[in-house]
Amino acid sequence: MAGDTSYWTRDNVRRIICDERYTGCLVCGKRTAVDVSKKQTVKVPKEDWIVVKDTHEAVVPKDIFEEAQKVLRSCSGKTMRIKPSQRFRGLLKCGVCGKVLVRSVCKEPYFYCLTRRTVPDALCGQIHLRERDLETALLASIQNQARLLLETEKEHEEENFLDVVNKEIRDCQEAVSRCKAKQAAVFEDYAEGRITRQEYLSSKRDMARQQEEMTAMYTELNVKRVKLQQMSGSLEKSDLGRYACVSELTRELLVELVKEILVSGNDTLEIVWNFKEWMVD
Repeated sequence: MAGDTSYWTRDNVRRIICDERYTGCLVCGKRTAVDVSKKQTVKVPKEDWIVVKDTHEAVVPKDIFEEAQKVLRSCSGKTMRIKPSQRFRGLLKCGVCGKVLVRSVCKEPYFYCLTRRTVPDALCGQIHLRERDLETALLASIQNQARLLLETEKEHEEENFLDVVNKEIRDCQEAVSRCKAKQAAVFEDYAEGRITRQEYLSSKRDMARQQEEMTAMYTELNVKRVKLQQMSGSLEKSDLGRYACVSELTRELLVELVKEILVSGNDTLEIVWNFKEWMVD
């Protein structure tokens, strides 16, 4: 679905009911520029809006409009109490349209996308994720990621990967230097007539191939070293290993670890971690 598609959602209906322009008014000055040299604007308080009455034919009579506002004001005081059990609030999003999923309060709570109410044929309608299944899957994923992290940390301590890679890089540098020195020596032998042109060209090809292989290995090792350095530093900072035995999902834990969870058809989950750049594959 296109991102700019409009549906008859609760917010859209409320916005239309509250729009005074339907009574024949011209409303200006809802936003103002922060800086004339920039495009950024900010909202202006409603009492400061410029309202000019009877500029065009009214679609809604003034008395009906005022009556609708009274009804809305009477409803606005009836706020729904947010239950502490809603640990996943704001974290679950529809993998189809991107909207935040809604939690159904029933004996077996589940999450669904509101778009299915306005677009019956949308793929969002396939989303029916039971909270119990979500907890089980997410808890297992957190524990698994934490255990992998602990195993990687242990391997780093036992084998000291970074030192090994640094030594391999130095060996590569020395090999490339030797290859260049040998190339110079072979050219000198050819220039002074100690070897034939065919021997020189053959040696040159062999050494060029060796140098190319060593240079490629050197580049690969440098990339590996950078990744190990990043992982080593993050292991000390994050200390995510303590989550390997976590047995309960709290709101604080979820906010710390999870950026968002995308839910698609057949309740397929894609967890976006706050620390994904630190996690091992």
